[in-house]
Amino acid sequence: MAVWQANPLSNCSANPTWKIAEFVRRTDAAYEGLIRPGDRLMANNQWVAWIDTQDAPGIIRGLWGVDAEANFAGIIEPEIAPDAAKSVLSINRGFTRTDAPYGYKGLHVEIWKTLERTLPLIDECAPANCVYTVPNDVGTKETPETVRTTSTYVGAGYSTPLVNMLPPTPSCPTCGTASYVGLNGVSAQLAWYVSYVMTPDSFGIGTALTASADVDFSGAAGGLLLLLNPGCRAVARNAYPGDRHFRNCDPAQVTERSLHHVEGPSIGSGRATPSTERIVVDGHTADAFAPDFQTIGPLEDRFVNQHNDASPFTFRYHDGRVAMTVTPGWGVGDSHGSGLVTGFAVHFNSRPVDLGYDARRGLSGLSGIASVDAYTQASCHPTCRLAIGPSHGLLFWRMDLTR
Repeated sequence: MAVWQANPLSNCSANPTWKIAEFVRRTDAAYEGLIRPGDRLMANNQWVAWIDTQDAPGIIRGLWGVDAEANFAGIIEPEIAPDAAKSVLSINRGFTRTDAPYGYKGLHVEIWKTLERTLPLIDECAPANCVYTVPNDVGTKETPETVRTTSTYVGAGYSTPLVNMLPPTPSCPTCGTASYVGLNGVSAQLAWYVSYVMTPDSFGIGTALTASADVDFSGAAGGLLLLLNPGCRAVARNAYPGDRHFRNCDPAQVTERSLHHVEGPSIGSGRATPSTERIVVDGHTADAFAPDFQTIGPLEDRFVNQHNDASPFTFRYHDGRVAMTVTPGWGVGDSHGSGLVTGFAVHFNSRPVDLGYDARRGLSGLSGIASVDAYTQASCHPTCRLAIGPSHGLLFWRMDLTR
């Protein structure tokens, strides 16, 4: 079935709907058969976005830059098709694999080790951190109240409970479930809300975290994890048979096709901090895959972050063209909250061990995938805590995307 016949399209661009639909047909996600009937498509004069509502509860899985005439403004993925437009964002479902049970692309809450708890409260996150995130295979139904489209405005909103990503064990009753027990001993369900708002020349993504009861936690919560498309496509290179992880790419592909150049005023001023000298800084630009540092250690995590600073990051292709500029924002509903810090970070390639590194099999764990994240965390763990719920309100975040 043709994409434009099966998918609702919210269009506030200067182009007719048929022209946007024809472009969507030529995207990498459409060629791969990933856009399901019923998924939401949105378009303005800068972006065409694909929101997964069938296999995920309203997660943005595809984003393509266009000009005012709906001409593609990115790079082509020739291994999929000669004219396949490559999404700026990763089109797979999870962080490292296409069949991941959790999206880890929406709001994610990392509950830090809570060893300060005392009996009878169970420290269900010990000895590792808990991560609550958006489940896959949980679709959502749109209603006239959740989606609004005019010629100059597009708005769509979705929500879902968050699920503990750790597998269930006898010592962790909340693992694999949507339940969380706060440091105050209160049990609640964490909930994620996301809204996508387009005008002809702007695209904003707002996210929020709340809970069914007042809970507190020591950790960090991120509004949206934008996963930038890696240097090679989803089919693995020299990996295990049948494996479709983003890993083991050719370094030349990562150099030419991944988004490893990031620039921003905070980088040049020193307000943004690279995690290692292997990220090369030149003026306002940081290169996470510079020519002299294209070997990444199995446990190496390369990132640039800034705290309490809403300066934007701009990501460029290897040829210098702008792929995307992201401007962050934050909010804390708890009027009594203190000891909190906001952050904005980009991580390049995660850690190779997370992406399939296996020295014995010659697997490098190199993909060129990157993540962009706005987050809020406690600044003085364990005494400072985040609090959400009916009395405490929400934590919320915003990302504005431009080209």
